[in-house]
Amino acid sequence: MKVLKLIGFIALLVIIFKRPYAHSPHFTPVNHAKTIPTHVIKALPKETEKPLHGIDVSHFQGEIDFLEVEKSGVHFVYLKATEGTRFVDPTYMKHIEAIKQTQLQHGAYHFFQPSLDAKQQAEFFVKTIKQQSHLLPPMLDVEVSQGMSSDAIKAGVKVWLDYVQAELKCRPILYSYGDFWRDNLGTEFTQYKFWLAEYSKTLKKPDSLSNVNLWQYSDKGRIPGIEGKVDMDVMFKREGVCNA
Repeated sequence: MKVLKLIGFIALLVIIFKRPYAHSPHFTPVNHAKTIPTHVIKALPKETEKPLHGIDVSHFQGEIDFLEVEKSGVHFVYLKATEGTRFVDPTYMKHIEAIKQTQLQHGAYHFFQPSLDAKQQAEFFVKTIKQQSHLLPPMLDVEVSQGMSSDAIKAGVKVWLDYVQAELKCRPILYSYGDFWRDNLGTEFTQYKFWLAEYSKTLKKPDSLSNVNLWQYSDKGRIPGIEGKVDMDVMFKREGVCNA
């Protein structure tokens, strides 16, 4: 009888530890701030309270295990959705389906081509992402001029931002480098949160750029779930939730 009881007890332990939720990251809260490098934490604005760690990805990252990404301490992910007027990132839909199996906050971005019609680009982006229920605001990546003047770039960016905001009922975020912002965007877009790409140990930004809320501090990050290098980001203050 004692042997049978022992066997029963062992079987119970096996059942408990084999249940799906026993190893689920959803039941293992992560202190995301601890995964952000110390030099990044030190460089953040003084008013930052609970910075969030994130990544942005495209087809260049190939296959991604988002469950592993989530367990590593990453809190949010931005996915490249579109570029120009015709290109849909070939991994976008696959990544969307995978990321929805996690608790990662997610958003989508468009790579802007200033030489192409801005409204057509905006329409293409909205059509691509509208049914995907992204939680984070849409983002416009503006980092190439394609020979266009700063005035033409500003005009096109404004058209894109206005259209996307009207359609998705969510104010987009602008992404660029400090030099590109200074030369081609400037203070006309201060009502939009800015995502600054600055690969250094300190947060170097133009003096008049006051609306930075995200910092892409590295393009050579390494995290579980992604084989190659990945862009690493930190969000100073939690963005408002959208539902595209």
